[in-house]
Amino acid sequence: MNSLFGLPGRLVQLLGSSAAETPDPAASNPSFRTLVLAVDGSLRQRYTEAATNRGHAVVTRANTWTARFAVSRRPPEILVVEWPDETGHRRALTRFLHSIDIHHCITLAITDPARPTDVADALAAGAGDAIPSTAPDEAIRTRLEVMEAQVVRRSSRTRATNELETDYQRLLQATGTESDGLFDWDLEEGVFNADRRLLGILEIDNSDEVNHPRIWLDAVHPDDRQPLESVIRATRDGALPLLEHHFRLAPNGDETPKAMVRA
Repeated sequence: MNSLFGLPGRLVQLLGSSAAETPDPAASNPSFRTLVLAVDGSLRQRYTEAATNRGHAVVTRANTWTARFAVSRRPPEILVVEWPDETGHRRALTRFLHSIDIHHCITLAITDPARPTDVADALAAGAGDAIPSTAPDEAIRTRLEVMEAQVVRRSSRTRATNELETDYQRLLQATGTESDGLFDWDLEEGVFNADRRLLGILEIDNSDEVNHPRIWLDAVHPDDRQPLESVIRATRDGALPLLEHHFRLAPNGDETPKAMVRA
């Protein structure tokens, strides 16, 4: 029987990060690494001043060529880009966004309200959010504050996942168990991370697209999914002290594998 295993004492990370408060960026006073990429000098100055006033370590660039060098030396956590009006410049910016690991930084596009399609184009190119170029200073500060919180949450999830993986490897060494799979499910953010063993149990390719709870839940036998989800909700709400549930995976040929989850 396969086991989808969560380590005891890690219930917040595994089943309910909603139970934990979002860290306050101002409390730890981190120096966020921010890159402001804008051709318009006034926009560049406004966002640079706003980020600097919030304690960011800011690098400014006016074109993607010099920005590439800056990113290669010190990848940013927050990226603010002015969305260009010319097709050629848009292609260059899109290539720049795809050349860096935009999945590891929070990206904000500054768009022109006179061009309604800018927002959709920027999001399609890889930006995480957009703000109009006419936004007042208060709106800029508020947006930066939101991005800071996103960076902190992402960093916290990464540390939690690394700690879980370390503990999990130690557990495997101690028990000799090779049929367990580890997952980290943040219910508040909807983020699901699975280790290689779990992906192997579920016979799913290891790619970025599989980091969603549906990869596990969709693999559960249709008759067993609702009871499993009920137990998860009961554990999250405090009605059960621990999650431990037996269920079947979806049929695979003539076999219906059995599994158990603990957290």
